[in-house]
Order: sequence, then C-alpha cells, then structure tokens
Amino acid sequence: MTMAGFKAMAMEGLGPLEPIGALWALILPALMIVGGALLAVGMYTEIAAWAGGVALGSIPAGMLLKAVVGGVQLPSLMPAAINGFIWLIVFMLVIKCTSGCSTKE
Repeated sequence: MTMAGFKAMAMEGLGPLEPIGALWALILPALMIVGGALLAVGMYTEIAAWAGGVALGSIPAGMLLKAVVGGVQLPSLMPAAINGFIWLIVFMLVIKCTSGCSTKE
C-alpha cells in the first residue's frame, strides 16, 4: 500500500478527527519499524515493546473509534479490529518470550 492510500484509509470515517488520523498515519508505520527493528536486534527492548505495543494497540482502538465518532457501521470495522487484537496478542507473546524464555544460566 502506498503512503497516500494508507493515509486516506486511516482518515476515512473519523469525521472531525480526520486531521488526527492523517497524523497518526505517519506515526504508526514509524512506531512499527522502530519497535520491530529494536526487538529484532535485541536493543532497548523496553522502547521496542512500547513502540510496537502502542502501534498495534492503536489499530483496534482506531477502528472502533470510527464507529463512535464517524458513524461507520460496526460490522464493517470488526474484521480489522479483530485482526489488530490478534496481532497484539501475538506481539505480547513475543515480548514475553524474548524477556523470559531465555535458556542462559
């Protein structure tokens, strides 16, 4: 997806909060890239966890916000919100395993 397409998708259905959606469309990929890269190299794991967690957690929150603020029908938003929750659960398991699954003694 191009940045213009992603920005339009993020803004769609937010009603008066569309400028915030446009800003978040720029911040979200940066948080995912920073969080994923730091987690992959094993540096600054707290920052990686926060960056990735905020990015992934904002997806279902944003989808559900579109139903509250923008009047978008909830059934059309639920697949994206559920996918966001699934990825957030997977991310939490990865974070847990990287911090506690170590076999070093």
